[in-house]
Amino acid sequence: MDTATVHPLYAVSSRDVWKELADAWFCVEGEGEAAGLLADAFRQIGLHVESIQTSEKVRYHAAAVMASNLVVGLYSRAAAELELCGYSPEAAEQALVPLFLGNARHLAADGVEAALTGPAQRGDMQTIEAHLGVLDGDDKEIYQLLTKELLDIAKRRRAHEAQKACADAIDHQKGNA
Repeated sequence: MDTATVHPLYAVSSRDVWKELADAWFCVEGEGEAAGLLADAFRQIGLHVESIQTSEKVRYHAAAVMASNLVVGLYSRAAAELELCGYSPEAAEQALVPLFLGNARHLAADGVEAALTGPAQRGDMQTIEAHLGVLDGDDKEIYQLLTKELLDIAKRRRAHEAQKACADAIDHQKGNA
């Protein structure tokens, strides 16, 4: 018998979360006819659905944890650094809210490459080195690991920008021919 399950790609933090699921993406996990029927049923009611093989369920969940739970941990570490600057714990958490929400909105609207700002995007190694000089322990390791990823994103962004500039130049030359 075929089996399949469906998982919302959404943080389930209360019993009322169902009220917020209209914009969530759902993942159907399984093989065979059951998975296809379940995915079709969710699509027919207008929901976003992706399907994965059962063998990828753990990787799927790890990705969800990275985008949700680990962000909470990163936010906590950033607030702790502000506390070291003299902020109260409450002020540290609240001060980060506009930064966090603005970045999340930009990321959601424009994608990873366009949302990237800061020293990695600018290639400002002097600032990155200065940051590493004041951080220690886990915070320094987190910064190093994530900055490596940000530098890769910045490299992709610059490559796409260069490709677009070339295409625009060619289009401009065609218009002048």
